[in-house]
Amino acid sequence: MSNCMNTLSFVKCNKGHRQLVRNGSIYKLNRQTSTKMYWICKHRGCTATVHTDKTDNYLQSNGEHNHLIEPEELEVQRFRIALKDRVINETAPIPKIFDEEIAKTRFSPDALANVPMFRDIQPGLNQARRKLTP
Repeated sequence: MSNCMNTLSFVKCNKGHRQLVRNGSIYKLNRQTSTKMYWICKHRGCTATVHTDKTDNYLQSNGEHNHLIEPEELEVQRFRIALKDRVINETAPIPKIFDEEIAKTRFSPDALANVPMFRDIQPGLNQARRKLTP
């Protein structure tokens, strides 16, 4: 198997946990032992899995995805992470930060269709900011 097929990267989910990215698919941690980490596809009902060692080196994968791979899903997730980080670390109004991030990201038309509307994610952003505001 070629090395590019086994390239792994990581993103944070909305709750701050690490998620594994391999070949455009996103996996969440299912369980771990003292030597291995077992990742499952984040889509409910999908049987695709990946195993890594504790230092995030690829070991093997099993199963096939039973859904379409959506590359724009990863784009939107990275946008949400950047947005939430800015909301937490800056004091600018949240709608202004949202507009700046949308303009900066340069989404493809397909990805832009998957970006949540501001009114849908505003409560979560307000809550994230409130946690750190005295």
